[in-house]
Amino acid sequence: MKKRSHFIRHGTRSDHADHPSPPWRLIFLLTGLFSLAIGQVRAAEGEFPPVQPGALKGASFNFYYGPDNKAVFSPGFTWTFSTAKTTITAGKHPIAADILEHLAAGGKKVHRIEADWQISGNHYLILSRVKIDGHTNRATWSLPLGYTAPTLIRIGEHQYVFTPKLQP
Repeated sequence: MKKRSHFIRHGTRSDHADHPSPPWRLIFLLTGLFSLAIGQVRAAEGEFPPVQPGALKGASFNFYYGPDNKAVFSPGFTWTFSTAKTTITAGKHPIAADILEHLAAGGKKVHRIEADWQISGNHYLILSRVKIDGHTNRATWSLPLGYTAPTLIRIGEHQYVFTPKLQP
């Protein structure tokens, strides 16, 4: 007589009480649990309030993700916000390439970018009236904006990450 596979069920359940459960049951269980966990993470992401202008004024630029999606913890350039202006200044390293691509038409030797800024629709940072090393540029740039944690603000596709200044 041929031996029956553990994964194919024949007859009634009591006939195979000593056989292990097929692996697909475990797969379905794990898939369900994983889906629930992802749903909880997505729900938590949506719980943060929109970024208010006061949160960016004086915020600290911490790090960003480069084109290879790796975090750059020592950016080598600064990005600051005042009430109505933002300034991006080269330091030990040049300004990030995607910023230059959008605001300076890919200019490689840019030392300073100044722009007016505002928040639009609670989810976008709009940079306008751009000056590149003191010369007016007609560029504008709309970047996604939002909290990724209660104390971290993400700006742009490459995720420039800032810590808001604590209000007294």
